Amino acid sequence: MADLRDPEQLPGVSRATGVDLAEQMQYLYARAEHQIAQRIAKNIAAGIASPTWALDKLLGLGQLNDWTRTLLRRLGSDVADEVRYSMLSAYLRGGTEATRALAEASDTLPEWINRSGVRPGEEIQRLLDGRRSKLAAGIADIARSLPGIANLQRMIGSLALRITGTHLPVLRWADDAYRQVVAEPALTPVLLGTAVRRAGSQRAWEQLLSEGITGFTDKSGRGWNLASYVEMATRTGVAQAAVEGHLDRLTDAGIELVIVSNAPQECKRCRPWEGKILARSGPDGRRTITVEHATEDRQIEVEVAGTVDEAIRAGLMHPNCRHSVNAYLPGTTRVPTNTEDPEGDAARQKLRRLEREVRQAKLKAGAVIDPDAQPRLDAAVRAKQKQIREHVAATEHLGIMRKPERERLDLGNSSGLDAGKQKPPPAPKPAPKPKKATAKKPAADDELTTIVEPSTADSPTAKKHAAEQAAAKKAPPMEVPDDAKPYHRSVEGIEDIAKAVEARAFADIRPLTGGVTAETSLVTLADGSKLVRKSGGNPTAEHAASMLGRAMGIDVPRVYRNDPSEVWMGYVADGKTWAQLRSTADPSLARAAFESDEGKRIGLFDLLINNGDRNDGNWLLKDNRAVVAIDHGHAWNVPGVGRIRADIGRRGPFTDSYFSGYRELKDNDLTPADIAEVRRRLKALAPDFEHIGQPRWLEYALAVLDAIEPHAKGTRNLVAGAP
Repeated sequence: MADLRDPEQLPGVSRATGVDLAEQMQYLYARAEHQIAQRIAKNIAAGIASPTWALDKLLGLGQLNDWTRTLLRRLGSDVADEVRYSMLSAYLRGGTEATRALAEASDTLPEWINRSGVRPGEEIQRLLDGRRSKLAAGIADIARSLPGIANLQRMIGSLALRITGTHLPVLRWADDAYRQVVAEPALTPVLLGTAVRRAGSQRAWEQLLSEGITGFTDKSGRGWNLASYVEMATRTGVAQAAVEGHLDRLTDAGIELVIVSNAPQECKRCRPWEGKILARSGPDGRRTITVEHATEDRQIEVEVAGTVDEAIRAGLMHPNCRHSVNAYLPGTTRVPTNTEDPEGDAARQKLRRLEREVRQAKLKAGAVIDPDAQPRLDAAVRAKQKQIREHVAATEHLGIMRKPERERLDLGNSSGLDAGKQKPPPAPKPAPKPKKATAKKPAADDELTTIVEPSTADSPTAKKHAAEQAAAKKAPPMEVPDDAKPYHRSVEGIEDIAKAVEARAFADIRPLTGGVTAETSLVTLADGSKLVRKSGGNPTAEHAASMLGRAMGIDVPRVYRNDPSEVWMGYVADGKTWAQLRSTADPSLARAAFESDEGKRIGLFDLLINNGDRNDGNWLLKDNRAVVAIDHGHAWNVPGVGRIRADIGRRGPFTDSYFSGYRELKDNDLTPADIAEVRRRLKALAPDFEHIGQPRWLEYALAVLDAIEPHAKGTRNLVAGAP
């Protein structure tokens, strides 16, 4: 029999395994809810002193409906691809966790490893490395050889329909809300004063916003607002995919039994299943079975509480559930006992309620019709936050911790930026209106992926940049603007972007195409220089990748951030993505890029940031054939809890020089001096990653570097000695 290592602590899969993959969908809809509320408030407040105000507002309803439809149509175009990507990534993660669990259990059971999904992992990663628009066809193709993917297809379709099904109720809510807020004060005579009319509109508006955009119910009949409903649905779907991938790989490896973990503050729905052993197949209900001992040559009896499907139907693994399902090794896995914690559950549920109330208060305070109501609404936010602080202080002994990111209107999509901090980022200061701002249709060849930094020494933009950098060295260091302080400890090296953004002297703004999860605009400044504004997506990932890439000497966009939901980057037109060049360029140019020193550095960079999105649209060649790495919104897929593990695997064509197979590292061209230099540069970033609330991301990069180090057999430095 096998000699098992530490069999009591096998890692498992839980709802948290893929929770970060659900963040983007949460953000998209939370942001849409806020935008709709702000638009309605702005429309109603305009011209409120006019005698024909009510009639004017009702005549303008069509414009509001058109605007809302456009917003929802843009959302709908992103949903399908985002759902496929998130669900497929979660399924792969779940399978990977199963493989790791078996690998960590023993070195003497290679057949478990071989049967636990290496080949499926390769196939799925190949899809994730490609274009998202091709995911649907790719999933259908591999479903013929991977039965579990067929079930995943049904999950993807169900989640996409569930989310897009919110669009019609949203449109109806916006229409009804607008009419109701206009109708209530419409009968107020103008002679009584505009203030009376404005106050009446504000009262009606606050009443409607008490629950946000409502009208959504789950299977149990519980009502939700838009953002919370999408959060619940997406987390449920992504978590289900992760669990499915995990259990499929355990089944492939011949593991029939699993055990439910102990989670403090468990809810009453999960409590009956905590610490129980479940079967992957067989009939529902409690039963005793005879199985082979995991380490001894004998049979033992095991009491099974039911099947995995039965437990899930009864409520286990519900949205936000913190339980995990782990492989059960008969006779060796410890079964937890006396785990009930009803007091902790009650305290945690109260914290969730207070968080929802804070978000409701912020929604009201962020979309005001009557300016006189602003101080009262701001005070209401602070009062609710005070209740949370008092509740956390009173229940700290139960393990209750405040999560300020869950009090944000974007449901914490800043990826931990505010975790553990009592004070949120300062509100942006009012800015002057852009000068001559226009929104033009993007040209056919416009791409999000043309966001790069100039490095061609002869270009006017490069000369201007060099002059600004030289002047900056002579001048005292620029202080970090107030709005940027939550994100930057220093703006050294990005002073020009920071000054331009803070001055906001914009001459022209037009959209760029190419992004799936973010809105991107090309902004022309008054002096003719250009910046790129990227709103949505995962700005923390973009910012962190820029810091690490620049530290490694990689040509990546410099990033300035002064807002929770957007980043600003430099722009230059002397480079094109390989997606743009592919149809006319010699294919040998791509191979040369992958095999170049810069390409090998980019490959290492992608591994360190766990970037699986280096497709042909996310790297480009400049006129001098220099390679540029761009678009890192899908990097840093690092679990937020548990032990840091290096997720070693192919991450696109630039990482091929590090692998002989999908997950088998081979000797590479880095030198030991390169490894030491990269490690030094990464550790120097520790204060910056701590500042943005992501120290685990840097720990992950160092863990990857540790795994690569034994294979560094190069004879010529690629990093050490470089700037």
